[in-house]
Amino acid sequence: MIMGTKLSVDAGLRRPAVITMTKTITITMMMMVALGITRPAGAEADWPEPGASRAEQPRPMPALDDKWLPPGCFGLARCRIEILMKHHNICRLYVLKAGIPRLDMKVDVGPLCSKRNRDERYTIASITKPMISLLLGLTSSDSRFGDALDLSRPARDWMGALGYDYEGPASLEDFLLMRSGYTWSESEVDAVIKVQVDLESGEIVNDPPFRDLREQVGHDLPDRGLNETLPFNYSGLDTTLIGFLLQERLKKAGLSGRFDEAYEELIWTPLGMTHLLEWKGDFVGNQASHCCTKGHPADMARLGAWAMDLYRRGRARDEDPLARWVYGSIARARPSSGGCRTKEGHWLSYDFGYQWWVLPGEPFGFAGRGMGGQFLHILPDKDLVVMQFSAFTEAQQGGRRKSECLSFALHREIAEALREP
Repeated sequence: MIMGTKLSVDAGLRRPAVITMTKTITITMMMMVALGITRPAGAEADWPEPGASRAEQPRPMPALDDKWLPPGCFGLARCRIEILMKHHNICRLYVLKAGIPRLDMKVDVGPLCSKRNRDERYTIASITKPMISLLLGLTSSDSRFGDALDLSRPARDWMGALGYDYEGPASLEDFLLMRSGYTWSESEVDAVIKVQVDLESGEIVNDPPFRDLREQVGHDLPDRGLNETLPFNYSGLDTTLIGFLLQERLKKAGLSGRFDEAYEELIWTPLGMTHLLEWKGDFVGNQASHCCTKGHPADMARLGAWAMDLYRRGRARDEDPLARWVYGSIARARPSSGGCRTKEGHWLSYDFGYQWWVLPGEPFGFAGRGMGGQFLHILPDKDLVVMQFSAFTEAQQGGRRKSECLSFALHREIAEALREP
């Protein structure tokens, strides 16, 4: 981790007025040590015994053999990664092993992946959801951001403070787990929570009835159904409401409430990121937590490495409150409807934590997933982080999701190729 490094913004990058960046400042990570977290009753039983201590210092690893994968690459005797990427519409793979960049491959697979040089950034979709969870955890108990968060707090309390009525039994933790009870389909995104300003040009996409995202959501909620059994339901609405809560906490610390500003000051600058992070917003400056940002694969992989270190420290009972938050985000995951189908026809089910997808079995780790085949895949026991951008077709993203399963298998194969002899 590089502390006290000033963020460098690429020359020539322009952002729309709605997503302007505030002046960068230098801070230390001492604030993170001071953070705390209040966990719901019964949570202690879910925390396993301490494991390994802090991750060892990064050290050089064996190089991939001319970017070939080892025997066992999906049944082939030997195969080239770039051929596999092109066949499955994977346009960029960026891999960190033990904190060291080990692989950065780019394949032109069509207009959805038409970035022309290695300095360009990519639009990032629902990986913003775990990014919001990380930021909420960072603010969770620092008094500058308000009272310590109690995850067992009834949603009707904090929703009421936001100006919304909620009559269901869900807690804040339930919202993080996407179990608010609100009826929701992702097909409703355009009508309810779609951001109306284009990230690339700053142009208005259409003329919506509301230009303030918070007003638009408030207009929709009274007529929304509520299932009081609180089943899992993948919901951008749940993440949007969590984002409103986070926005208010950031304002209490003297920030504007914008997520790009908060990331810059609290995470991007301390970690020494080198590329601009942009975040979509509405007409009045609210930024949408469900989607989308624009960032560089290297920075996103480093964000994943930071989350991995926090997770492993939390697993080892480190008292750092943010480490405990990140570990709890995974350890308290519950079953979901998400999953993918392997080429052998087996269904691989995912659990869902605090906005993270948790894959079965420690070798698979946990991940942020975005539309079109985006993955921030973290494999703690392999000391590996993979940032993948793809241009999956509708068929590839459909019910069978074979390309998604193949991507996770590819990441595991890369981890094996980079293991120590």
